This record gives sequence, C-alpha cells and structure tokens, in this order.
Amino acid sequence: MRALTGICILASICAGSAVAQPLPAKVAPLLKEAMAEWPGKELRSFLVEFPPGGESVPHTHLGAIFVYVLKGTWAMQLEGSPLATLREGQVVYERANHKHLVSRNASSTEPLQLVVFYVSDPGAAVSVPIAK
Repeated sequence: MRALTGICILASICAGSAVAQPLPAKVAPLLKEAMAEWPGKELRSFLVEFPPGGESVPHTHLGAIFVYVLKGTWAMQLEGSPLATLREGQVVYERANHKHLVSRNASSTEPLQLVVFYVSDPGAAVSVPIAK
C-alpha cells in the first residue's frame, strides 16, 4: 500500500510540473537588416505564433520591441503596468530591458499571431529569461 501511495504522489507531482510548463511559441524570422539611420543597430522582425493557452516565461529584451497583434488576443504585462489584453490590430512598444512578466495567448481555443519588430545591437539575444 505504501508503494502505491508513493507512486500516486510521484505521478501527481509529475503531472503538476507538466501543467506548470508554458506551451512554447513558434518563432519564424521575417527580416534582418542593418539600420543605416542608426549605425551599429539592426532591425529584426519575427512572426510569433502561440498555440491556444500558450505562453512565454518572464523575460526581458536587450533592445526595443514593437509588437503588432496580427491574429487573436494577447494578455501581456510589463513590470510596473497592469495586465493588458490586446486584440487584432493593436500595437505595443516595450523599451529595452523592461521586464515582461506576462506574455500569453488569452484564448484556450484560438491561436495567437504576433509580428515583432526588434531594434538592437547586431546579434543581441532577442529574449532573456528572468526570475519572476
């Protein structure tokens, strides 16, 4: 009986940790170009697709980010701001090194598509995980 109880506890812990893991987004590069107007900076653009219920871990960006909601509903929160819900056609700006605490698909049934424009030093990491 103790062995069965231990197996049940272990199974519930494993199931709980699987639920806690975010469903990752797919990221497809669209553009990468040096910016003549701002020497030493580059522009990169990405199509980011979150599955229903998908989310990213808390993170920051080393450069400025502009995000356009192409399809779906995006729940997002930057440090010092309330949780916001953005819908198709809305745009948001995130300054460099601003902590992005929440980034998730607000729908459990529909996908989310974002077009991201990133201005940074050439080759800078796009997303850097942070502790919540």
